[in-house]
Amino acid sequence: MKCIRAKICFLKESEGGRACMPVGAGYSPHIVVLGTEDYLAVRVLEVPKDSRQGQEFIGTIELMYSEDVDYSAFSKDAEFKLLEGSRIVGSGKVEAAE
Repeated sequence: MKCIRAKICFLKESEGGRACMPVGAGYSPHIVVLGTEDYLAVRVLEVPKDSRQGQEFIGTIELMYSEDVDYSAFSKDAEFKLLEGSRIVGSGKVEAAE
């Protein structure tokens, strides 16, 4: 499956973010690239244990359905929102495609 590297930042709970960080492997939110309306299924392969809400980290995001879904909006420097349902829980910026 295709992956991208991105800067990721989870909102603080006081800003509407999650109550706790989804540390470890396999966190699967939806992403909406700014300027688009498509909810795209992804998997964050690893959220570092020392990650904190409101602080950026570099992560690898797996584009789960790259054979069947158009992920072309994920170009270098594309900005995106992380969503759980309709709730925005974070944001990010594509650093590179792998």
